[in-house]
Amino acid sequence: MAKPPTIVDLTWTHDLVLDGTSDKASMTLDSAGVEGPSPVQALGFAVAGCMTMDVAYIRGKGRQTFRALGSHRIPDRAPAQR
Repeated sequence: MAKPPTIVDLTWTHDLVLDGTSDKASMTLDSAGVEGPSPVQALGFAVAGCMTMDVAYIRGKGRQTFRALGSHRIPDRAPAQR
């Protein structure tokens, strides 16, 4: 059985700041990264979060206990277009 789609709603508040909700979760996106993460930072959190949660899940399935888990990502960005 397929999971239902993830629905994300964004509402402009001011400048380049958006409030977002998805089911019971909410966050503020800020292009400047002041009031919340920028969209690029949010994408980084999402990718790193998925990857780290997968590691935690797999370790748990293998009955491998751990006291701490983290990830650190430094992705490359595409060069600026001229």
